[in-house]
Amino acid sequence: MVTRVVPVLLREPDGRKIEGSMTVAAGFEVAGPLISCVMVSRGVIYPAVFAIECYRRQTYANRELIVVSAAADTSLRDMIAEIGDPTIKFVSVAPASLGDLRNISIAQSSGELICQWDDDDLSAPDRLELQTAALAQSYSTACYFGAITLWWPARRWLAKSEARGWENTMLVKREAIPIYAAENLAEDTRVAQMLERHHRSCLILSPDSYFYVHHGLNACGAAHFERRFEAGSLVIPEVDYNRELAAAGARVPVADYAGFLARGGV
Repeated sequence: MVTRVVPVLLREPDGRKIEGSMTVAAGFEVAGPLISCVMVSRGVIYPAVFAIECYRRQTYANRELIVVSAAADTSLRDMIAEIGDPTIKFVSVAPASLGDLRNISIAQSSGELICQWDDDDLSAPDRLELQTAALAQSYSTACYFGAITLWWPARRWLAKSEARGWENTMLVKREAIPIYAAENLAEDTRVAQMLERHHRSCLILSPDSYFYVHHGLNACGAAHFERRFEAGSLVIPEVDYNRELAAAGARVPVADYAGFLARGGV
């Protein structure tokens, strides 16, 4: 059996931080508690198709994807119907705040664990496997990636992020997740802060397992991403960009995503 050691950081409600590691088996399908991946979507095919492809590549078997959209456009709903994956559920709703849409996605789900699955980011096949293992081994209530890959295709920027709990990567036990505020920005940050105050959380240091992508219509604008790149722990030099991106393509569909953006994007 192939195994690997992954660095982790535990955060206690009293502010203590404990560095450690976990050993996980790599390359094997994993079954465990049902994980509900909840995706609030613009309702259009791109770039959601790439996030859905990443969901379908997951090695963790016992999962579902709840896609919630308030858009009048039916193209994404129709595409999901064509895929015919019984683990993917599309829910049409009336327009509401992003926080309310997140609450609806959770209400429509059945899992013991809830995983935020943003419709414009990319997750490697081992994402759910790693996070579930970390949650169990650390006896935590919530799990995040503590380092991720930042990607800005239009500027050919690629970087490893600073160390922090990235809200867009949250996996949490269902009974602990608070209600999201009816807001359109930072609603997930407030939920993560509430969880951190009351529960142990685990941060996984595996940046190649999650790609946070700037495509031009993100909820957070260019200034937000510029700050994130400035704070990054490792910015990939331009001369190495193509090589690093090609290597990432073995785990996430970066080539198709970059091609889509090059043709006009979102």
